[in-house]
Amino acid sequence: MRTLIGVELDGDDLADVAETAARGDGPRQETTVLPFEEAAEAHRRLERGGFRGKLVLVP
Repeated sequence: MRTLIGVELDGDDLADVAETAARGDGPRQETTVLPFEEAAEAHRRLERGGFRGKLVLVP
């Protein structure tokens, strides 16, 4: 099953988002870089949930 959610922002909403981002008050996102050899660990982290951000595998 797939759920799609649409959001429409007006000019005031966009200004609030821009101000929040400029202050650095938005949600924190983590970037984790792992070598390909640790792909199984990357999958375990994602399956556990609670991960916000990017998980990158590199050669």
